[in-house]
Amino acid sequence: ERDKLLDELATYANINVREDELGFVYVTLESVDFIYEAGYHAIGIQTDNLTGISNPYWTHMSDDRKKEYAISSSSLEEKDVLKLLEIAKEEDVMVQILNKDSIIEKGKFLNIERYHMDVYREMYDRVAIKLDDIYEEYKRQPFSVEKLNIYHTCEEARERTRQRIEEADIDIVLANAESTSLEVSPKGVSKALGLMKLCEHLNITLDEVIVVGDADNDIEALKVAGLSVAMGNAKQHIKDMCDVIVSDNDHDGCVDVIEKYL
Repeated sequence: ERDKLLDELATYANINVREDELGFVYVTLESVDFIYEAGYHAIGIQTDNLTGISNPYWTHMSDDRKKEYAISSSSLEEKDVLKLLEIAKEEDVMVQILNKDSIIEKGKFLNIERYHMDVYREMYDRVAIKLDDIYEEYKRQPFSVEKLNIYHTCEEARERTRQRIEEADIDIVLANAESTSLEVSPKGVSKALGLMKLCEHLNITLDEVIVVGDADNDIEALKVAGLSVAMGNAKQHIKDMCDVIVSDNDHDGCVDVIEKYL
């Protein structure tokens, strides 16, 4: 395995690789992406007793582990999606549909700052599919919808949309996110469920998991994690329920967690 790793890494340019007398292979941090591309997976940490320096060691992944595939998925029912889109039209909102793609409306995207989502402008511009009219396109030719985000101009508008959806008695899960977003997921679906499915797949326990969050849509996952961490920019009730609070998302809060616990 070590020789195979060295041979494969040698195919990449400018990678600093060192092998010690015990056979451990050391690489620069910049090489990690290349190691994953070569099909290797970090399985543990080796600490030098003299220097105290810790380094990951690697094993080669099977071809199955290298494939990208969903280990679990759920979709909203077609009739529910249509009703949700009809309700959304009653407010000035930007709708985002998520399946294997991210789908938004062209006109709404041009005014994304109106919906308090300007921080994601570059990302949406790069990855999102932009339709002229999501409602009409979906009504004409329905497609899989795993999640629906409704971005509002203000919190009051979000609460009106939430009330209309609750009054429509649609069997779904609602969660507030961002400053004015309302997330709609199939019944029973949450970040906690996704985390449980992933742990089953990786054969690890939830006690071995760290969850970092800042909003209401993180609550269920924070509850089941072995260590719950609130970002410095999190709402106060999120901070109150977490084991640890770190810096905000403008000051590398996640780096704090990685460096201290991983």
